[in-house]
Amino acid sequence: MDWDTQKIDQRDLSKKRQNQKNKPVKKSENNLPHLKRSVSKFGRTGLDDHSMFHGDKELSTQVCTICSKSFSTTKYLQRHLQRHFAEKTLPCENCDLKFKTPYLLRVHQRLHTGEGIYSCDQCGKTYVHKSLLIRHLKHHAQEYSVYCDVCNKGFYSNHQLVNHKNTHTGERSFVCEICGKSYNRNSSLWTHVKGHNEDKSKRKTFKCEICGKEITSKSSLDLHIQRHKGERNFLCDLCGKKFDKRITMEIHRRVHTGERPEVCKVCGKAFGKITTLVVHMRTHTSEKPYTCKDCGKKFTQSSSLVIHRRYHTGERPYHCNVCDKKFVSKSLLNMHQKTHFPPNNTTVKW
Repeated sequence: MDWDTQKIDQRDLSKKRQNQKNKPVKKSENNLPHLKRSVSKFGRTGLDDHSMFHGDKELSTQVCTICSKSFSTTKYLQRHLQRHFAEKTLPCENCDLKFKTPYLLRVHQRLHTGEGIYSCDQCGKTYVHKSLLIRHLKHHAQEYSVYCDVCNKGFYSNHQLVNHKNTHTGERSFVCEICGKSYNRNSSLWTHVKGHNEDKSKRKTFKCEICGKEITSKSSLDLHIQRHKGERNFLCDLCGKKFDKRITMEIHRRVHTGERPEVCKVCGKAFGKITTLVVHMRTHTSEKPYTCKDCGKKFTQSSSLVIHRRYHTGERPYHCNVCDKKFVSKSLLNMHQKTHFPPNNTTVKW
């Protein structure tokens, strides 16, 4: 094979790395045998994918804000970011999993063939890349570069530390622009946003055996089940209500204290929750992202669409315990029940 025609110019790459870190690198001739083996094993497309797994920590200056992976060049980072949004269309013949690229499929198939598997001699966990095993071994050795000043937990990058600190502060600064749901991690937000864009009929779901609710990911299902089984250790000191998360309890307390820290920059109106602010902002932008598939009517929030669709389906889940009349929403039921039990100074016309 004519390697010059492949345009693998390690000297240019070396110059770029020297400019980044101002330190010498190995000559390209030393890396050429490995490049030849890599092209033979992975192909030209796979070579670029494979290169991204080489983890010279000092040269990995480009960090993905979604998953915290780091890369030596902007090119690799951009290609990596595209994969967060790509569809998994390549099925494995040995299991039900699907993958986004031929390279990732080939890497996965090593788990079935046993080829190129790296095992941890301390816990037995296996990896398809040596670099992943090395990263895992750092957990055993506790070779961390930064530490949390609250709980002293160690992390490999400052980005991981920032995400972790949000668990202490309760800050959920990553907000979905479609539905207003907020998260303490950017990666969690992007996983959620992908759920809006996916075809729901093709989406794989995981069903909770306790309540029957369908969850879009295994990790979310595990967290959901923990909430069924877990204790509610965070008590509201004003009403006694219990919560499974401190941040949920603190947001709830605002109902009692009247605190409204989320302020609209357009009109100055304040809200107790950022999700409520997001919905309110749509009154200024006229954005209505939720559309009824039966009549085309649009709504600013999903709950309004759910109530509206009951007029099409005939569902009336709220029953009056006095006259057995049924309603599409709890608020309409409450308004109706006031006709049975009006205030003393109010006359109701029947």
